[in-house]
Amino acid sequence: NNRVYSEKDFELINLIVCMRGLGVSIKAIKKHIEDSVINDYSLKQILQEHKKALESKITEYKNYIQNIDNKIDNL
Repeated sequence: NNRVYSEKDFELINLIVCMRGLGVSIKAIKKHIEDSVINDYSLKQILQEHKKALESKITEYKNYIQNIDNKIDNL
């Protein structure tokens, strides 16, 4: 009942762990794995999409902080 993993299997596992650590959703990772083997180009696309989402969140949080600062200043 032992499984044998290839070097390619380990690379894929490491890539998945890395992408999850960056906050990429399992759904996005799975989609790209099912669509094709993840190569440098598709990995770059995934990371660029995730970066845009994070930048959007940063902007949203900055707006929240600004609103809180305004409320604090008006107290």
